[in-house]
Amino acid sequence: MLISIFTVLGCGQIDSSIKSKDSTATIPVTISYSMKDLHKLKWIEGKWRGTHHTKPFYEIYRFANDSTLEIISYDWNGKDSSHSSKSRVYWKDGAYYLGDHLNWKVTEITDSSIMMLPNNKASNDILWKYSDSTSWDAILNDKKETSEYHMQAYDPFLK
Repeated sequence: MLISIFTVLGCGQIDSSIKSKDSTATIPVTISYSMKDLHKLKWIEGKWRGTHHTKPFYEIYRFANDSTLEIISYDWNGKDSSHSSKSRVYWKDGAYYLGDHLNWKVTEITDSSIMMLPNNKASNDILWKYSDSTSWDAILNDKKETSEYHMQAYDPFLK
């Protein structure tokens, strides 16, 4: 359950395209961020707990380098972690993407949010939005519904 930037010769905006959810046609998307803007998301770095249908899930977000945000999801049984998986937001071909198969393309990065649209093998939009130093929200929006996940700072080893 992973809920879990752009430089082009000094330009601030670039046109790109993303497949429409309804067809194989593409819709133009304007990108207005640089590669260095990923670090505007410093607020997301840390250990988090969210809930999906009353079942908790756990994720760790950390910057692996200047252009990669790693996301580790894991199960927690109260004493130990298990069944981990990794994903990442990373720079490729002039844009940031989430997922190993370029599943979502980042379209906007601000000091308080990151917006991702479906690109490849994905069907929902994703918005990560800062709330305060101990919480943020992941909002997933598809054709049928919007799902919101409230993420709380949580370090199971300190509990």
